[in-house]
Amino acid sequence: MRGATSGPTSRTLDVLELLARSPSTGIRYVDIVRQLGLNQGTAHTILKTLVDRGWVIRDPGDKTFTLGPAIAAIGAQFDQTRPLLHAARIAAKRLSEELGFSASVVELVNEELVVSAVYPGEYGEAVPQPGTKVPYVPPYGAIFAGFAPEPERVAWLNRATSQSQEVQDALERTLALTQERGYDVDWTTPAVAKITAMADSLADLHPSLLSAMDQVLMELTALSFDEIDTDRSVTSIIAPVLDQPGYARLGIAIHPLRPLPIQKIQACGRRLAEEGKKILDLPVPG
Repeated sequence: MRGATSGPTSRTLDVLELLARSPSTGIRYVDIVRQLGLNQGTAHTILKTLVDRGWVIRDPGDKTFTLGPAIAAIGAQFDQTRPLLHAARIAAKRLSEELGFSASVVELVNEELVVSAVYPGEYGEAVPQPGTKVPYVPPYGAIFAGFAPEPERVAWLNRATSQSQEVQDALERTLALTQERGYDVDWTTPAVAKITAMADSLADLHPSLLSAMDQVLMELTALSFDEIDTDRSVTSIIAPVLDQPGYARLGIAIHPLRPLPIQKIQACGRRLAEEGKKILDLPVPG
């Protein structure tokens, strides 16, 4: 939406999002102030209001804050207002139990990829928490750009940190492979992901270093299965949940975070794509 944002509202939402990332332990007042960079007066006012309205609870014993019953009441209505997301959560949970890997639901919100739900797998991988956000910048979000209207696809390509022809060709190939397979494979490691996400602020670095980053980007985006002859480390495999025009509304992902043989990667990808295609037929709340 256009227009200026509200600072007080943003700070209140920052508090709620912080508490949502620590649902089982709660967070102390001093840690809320420190992690969000709030002054104590502002933090106190926000927390008192949220506690009074039931959005947040303060434990009288350990003095920590957690989300309150008002949030739960809203959540109870959420499945009815967003049935597609509810169906995606059902599918992700089933895939986690079936394949053994942690699974998640991802959606595109205001040029950010947002993790909406996470279901731990039997292997105990460390996966992003619900509410985690990643910029919708190549190579991240290919599953959305690959099944998007042409203007959005072009906009995604234009957000790449490099506009070199080699990188653009690699990204175009990634989108083509994603459409052909019906799913995308993220080969990046968490360390590489952090470096890539920082690339926008590294434009003044030496050209040789930027060239090396371009090479890494190309190697991580445009891999076709017939070019792989050994196990490869896979961060995630994600398939789209399409709407009637055929555009990606959500993504269902698994997170192996380990090397996998190519046959296993393909089998998991096909399974995800199957769930994505039939998701509108899943039961939704009445």
